[in-house]
Amino acid sequence: MTKTTLRIHRVFRIIALITRDPNIWSRHSLAKRFSISERMIQKDLTIIRHDIGLDLIHDHGTYHFGKNPFDI
Repeated sequence: MTKTTLRIHRVFRIIALITRDPNIWSRHSLAKRFSISERMIQKDLTIIRHDIGLDLIHDHGTYHFGKNPFDI
């Protein structure tokens, strides 16, 4: 897989994890889960917020969505 494909896959997995377990996942726990740096996780979270445009909220160190990203 290319780096881009791996990142896309990881971003969608992050969205699914945060959707399934809101207010559980922090940057640190996500970085540990995917064996990458917190800085890389922050870049992925920025993609989720700004490039994909999802309502990702950071609250008390963890993340949740204002609206379920899978609701159409």
